[in-house]
Amino acid sequence: MTGYSSPAAGNRLFRRLFSLVLAIGLAVTGLPQATAAPAPPPSMEFPFARGQWAYSGGIHTDTGENGGVQNAIDLLPTDRRVRAAAAGTARRIDCPGKQGVPWLKIDHGNGWATGYYQTKDISVYDGQWINAGQEVGWVGTALDACGGANVGEHLHLTLWKDGRPNSWHDMWLSGYKITTEPRQWSGRFDTPDGRIIWLPADFRYS
Repeated sequence: MTGYSSPAAGNRLFRRLFSLVLAIGLAVTGLPQATAAPAPPPSMEFPFARGQWAYSGGIHTDTGENGGVQNAIDLLPTDRRVRAAAAGTARRIDCPGKQGVPWLKIDHGNGWATGYYQTKDISVYDGQWINAGQEVGWVGTALDACGGANVGEHLHLTLWKDGRPNSWHDMWLSGYKITTEPRQWSGRFDTPDGRIIWLPADFRYS
């Protein structure tokens, strides 16, 4: 009889279709899952006002020890005033064993933060929202903060991502591209007008 299919044939067809669907499902679930792109760093400016000379002692590791992540830049503006490199929430962190002697970190969101070590006379409170360029204190020395090598007044500006040191290499401040070098307290700034400033050096921030 034409058009007739036995129950056995129908079961075989069902099993084949089921096996095919199952195989496709396993293949799909075995594909690598898409991951979110890492959050880009905030747009950052030099942590001092324009229109003045400044000195940079170069880029180095946070502790000054060789072999680590170069997430620190030493800076000294002429007016000695420290400003926020980007907007965010102030975090006043007491130094271990020196309660009431804080150092300042600004949380910019998405895991990014900048640290302002050796800043004295900090003028913002913990949890305060800080605008980009807002004055937050004055440059000081390691003796004004948690300790460390005292090499004169300057700002020890650090960069952090998810609580870990983040290298300044290929980052930007005020349109200046930053490049690190293997040697500590060195590096370079590529300026918006095409000049190269080899560190350490004085430079005009206009």
